[in-house]
Amino acid sequence: MRRARALALLTVVLSVLVATLWTGAPRAEAYDGWCVLSGRIVNQATGEPVEGVEVHAYRLLVPENLWVWEMWAGTDSTGRFSFVVSGRERGEGALFLRGPGVITPVYYRDTPVTGPEPVPTAGLGINLSNTGDIASATHFNLRPDATVSFGDIPVTVTPNPYGTIIGKVTDARLGTPFQPTDIYVYKRDPMFGWRHIQSTCPREDGSYTVRGDAANPIVGEVRLYFDKSTLWANDMWFPNAGSMESARSLYIEPEMTLYGVDQTITVCGRLCGRVVRAETGAGLHPVSIDVYKYDPASGTWPQWAGGATKPGGVYAVPQYGFGPGTFRIEAIDIRLGVPHLPTVYYRQVPNPWSATAVSLPSGGIVDGLDVVMSAVPAVVGKVSGTDGAPLADVRVEVSRRGSDGIWRVAGSDYSDGSGWFYFMCGSAGTYRARYIDEGGTDDPADDSFVFSGGAATAATSTAVVVSAGAARLPDVELAPAAEPRARRISGSNRYDTAIAASREAFPDGTATSVVLVSGESFADALSAAGVAGALDAPVLLTTASKLYLPLLNEFDRLGVTKVYLLGGTGAIPRRVETLLQALGYTTERIAGSDRYETSALAARAVSDLSETTSETPVLVTRGDVPADALSVAPAAVAADGVVLLVRPASAPTCVVDAIGDLGLSSGYVVGGSGAVTDATLEALGAAGMDIERIAGGATRYETAAQFAEAAVENGWLDFTEVGLAIGTGFADALGSGASLGQKGGVLLLTSTSALPAATSACLAEHSSDTDAITVYGGGAAIKSEVMVQAGSL
Repeated sequence: MRRARALALLTVVLSVLVATLWTGAPRAEAYDGWCVLSGRIVNQATGEPVEGVEVHAYRLLVPENLWVWEMWAGTDSTGRFSFVVSGRERGEGALFLRGPGVITPVYYRDTPVTGPEPVPTAGLGINLSNTGDIASATHFNLRPDATVSFGDIPVTVTPNPYGTIIGKVTDARLGTPFQPTDIYVYKRDPMFGWRHIQSTCPREDGSYTVRGDAANPIVGEVRLYFDKSTLWANDMWFPNAGSMESARSLYIEPEMTLYGVDQTITVCGRLCGRVVRAETGAGLHPVSIDVYKYDPASGTWPQWAGGATKPGGVYAVPQYGFGPGTFRIEAIDIRLGVPHLPTVYYRQVPNPWSATAVSLPSGGIVDGLDVVMSAVPAVVGKVSGTDGAPLADVRVEVSRRGSDGIWRVAGSDYSDGSGWFYFMCGSAGTYRARYIDEGGTDDPADDSFVFSGGAATAATSTAVVVSAGAARLPDVELAPAAEPRARRISGSNRYDTAIAASREAFPDGTATSVVLVSGESFADALSAAGVAGALDAPVLLTTASKLYLPLLNEFDRLGVTKVYLLGGTGAIPRRVETLLQALGYTTERIAGSDRYETSALAARAVSDLSETTSETPVLVTRGDVPADALSVAPAAVAADGVVLLVRPASAPTCVVDAIGDLGLSSGYVVGGSGAVTDATLEALGAAGMDIERIAGGATRYETAAQFAEAAVENGWLDFTEVGLAIGTGFADALGSGASLGQKGGVLLLTSTSALPAATSACLAEHSSDTDAITVYGGGAAIKSEVMVQAGSL
């Protein structure tokens, strides 16, 4: 199926990317989170390049089955096009080619694929008889972050009898595409003189096409007038764009396409210069440029505009010009935003507040504002586990040796998702690092990782000399100092925590189904554990607005073919189901009119999947508060039971009907009389169920501890592994409870900063029976001190 692929967000602005691509040739670069598409349009009859073809990118909105336009580019004199589309979200997309005559559409799908990068040939995705029907078009796969060349695309070109003009507009200072200009087309009328017949504007890549039609042919004497776009700043104007009267005449014959009508635009109201390295004088790119304008009323320098360098370090800000004033320039090396860290980071010298202010007159251009940046001393390195996998969120404490030989802590940084860290030292010197795990998984007295080679402290780690630029510390492999009794399973959010729990419960990837619930609403999700147990599947979470994309990587790992959606479209929108189906998964939705009917339908689904009997344990909890239902999840999985939700003072009819229809007679109420009243128990008994209250403490923590004891006594679970989840939330426990049930462990509840008395007492009483304690959720949900305390009992 689809190969897992990490999605990274590109922090360099899109304008930098588009400018980089302005060479007219297919590119080989790949950008994090973006797809670079390129190709060449050629005349099928002659093989010659076709200039001026509009290449339009569309994306399919799956729930609405609607194609929406994203951007366009134009082919240059060599017939080439190249531009960037977003690859951050999966979904179908298409490239439409439109030009003079009959042009063929080309389609792509940007979901990950297994195997080498696809490089389509002229026959792949191209069919001259294809009239543009999406359903009948040939698709091929395109990975996010990929550069894909479509190669030569042959098209049938029919001349336009009414004339065509093709050209491009460039920025005179930067040599890059320039879009914010209006192009006015005038034609000489034999009787009335010059008459305005149409207007257009350049595309994002600066190219433009003027096409005559039957109503307004451009055959004859024609002039083009380039003027400031009415959509942009009033302070922008072009001193060299001329006027209609001064423009040169173009003579267009029928069926003629006139190429190369290019225009270079000079923009007034700009600050221009170059960013260079202090050491070599070479240009720096990419660098962010921020402009601060002096406010005489307040005496302050608020940020006024921004931009970025182009290749070679040149810049001109702002793109569209602005009015007079006094300004300062700040340059910021933005490469640190890219996941692959640079070896050198640069800082402006001097800083913007000590830089000389410059005055920009009305309509003026200030050039020669070069900014010098010097390399910043830094240490960089990579942290991984003994299995070679990168370790994220490891605190790297960096120390500097003073002139007296004493090591002093200079500061710290955290490793990112790829295991990299980057610490700016501030000054040259000799540095070393200590690696600290703040998850609390080690000895609480030291709370640090140790080198797999045995170096336990910074004193025995490698030191490096840092001068100009970054010095790289040796890559390190880290392992816990000792196997901890308490450990943490968590992710960057509730959705990733559920994925981490799934990986723990199904390490070999053997679940062909998953149960998908909302991570933002517990109402329907409380009944998920019984279904997960019947399927031998994990419970995973998604957002309320769209599919949480990292789930697809876990689906791939598990080998999932079917997804059960628990809850109505208010919990999991229809667009999620539609997208899953489009990606090849079979789906089944279990949803009632409310949480109680959903629990009844979930019980019926369990019966269909595993043939429930009168002995099947039925775990009954209140449905308006999640705590009690969460603690029963492991037992529902391990004992092939069902979870039914009731109102505190009544049993819904749909629940009573399910009990009778399925022949369920072994009922166990979890929750005190305030949570589930005796009257509700009587109603369930009247439906034919032998019902007893097996847990009901004064607090949710007591109830969870009592249920753990009862579950062990009934033979459903044991204390070999104990799970801890936050008792004041629901998200972390939704997925972890079902995963814990796969191992037969009990789930206890805790608060964020302290272990409740009931939980502590339960852990202490069964300490000799417990081999491992697993905390589900990050440090914001359950602090390290709680984990350390639980592990010490």
